[in-house]
Amino acid sequence: MEALIEKIMKVLHHLPKDELQEVLDFAEVLAGHQNLEATRVEEHLHAKEMETEQLSTYQLQDAAFEATADQLADELARYADSNAPKLSDYAVSRASIYEGHP
Repeated sequence: MEALIEKIMKVLHHLPKDELQEVLDFAEVLAGHQNLEATRVEEHLHAKEMETEQLSTYQLQDAAFEATADQLADELARYADSNAPKLSDYAVSRASIYEGHP
């Protein structure tokens, strides 16, 4: 076993730093000591992905709402007669709304 460890050490001395980190991560997983920091990073990335999905869903809902509101406004404009009587200021005032109430 010692010979195998020495052989691994010789190979490791020739690896670039980023690949050494990958080897360490892999060895920790094999040893059952999953890197807690890597887990936290993965959880953070997953949370960000979920947040992004929710944001795009809300944006789609907002866009659909705006399109529907525009369509309704256009239909109202088509069906409303420009000669239709307008409500007077008194008709929409608080006094007229609550006229019969004490």
